Amino acid sequence: MAISLTLDTSKLAGGPLTKAPQVIQKRLAASLNLVGVLMRPRFILAAPKDTRVLANAHKHAVDKKNLRLVLFNTKEHAVFVTQGRRAGAKIPPSKALRSWAARKLGNANLAFAVARSIAKKGIKPNPYFRNTIQNNEGLIRDTLQAGLDAAVKELNT
Repeated sequence: MAISLTLDTSKLAGGPLTKAPQVIQKRLAASLNLVGVLMRPRFILAAPKDTRVLANAHKHAVDKKNLRLVLFNTKEHAVFVTQGRRAGAKIPPSKALRSWAARKLGNANLAFAVARSIAKKGIKPNPYFRNTIQNNEGLIRDTLQAGLDAAVKELNT
């Protein structure tokens, strides 16, 4: 997802702006980090509620040089939750489903049957991650715009 921002250079005082790129980069990197911090509790609230393992595994990383924010989940099964799994795909390992089968079905030995069903029918996606980002686009944009505004203010002093 890309978000466009505007830097109003008319607010800058006259004179050389040699330090402008460094100031802008520093402020935007800090704003990107703040976005990551602000989004984490929103992902936790939106994530599936089963064991909260998925909810508590949200992280973020900022590439300060390229000014990129990466929001991600550290759990292997997150991709299958958010993107689903197509019907007819390879059978998932039943070992990974044993604790779920024991918790939900009362018998860990049913994990193989669950895995076979997943391979046959697939899994419907739960796009909570993407939806959370889309629902908070205004917050993200405002946070980044505040970083740009702070850079302009710093350059004016």
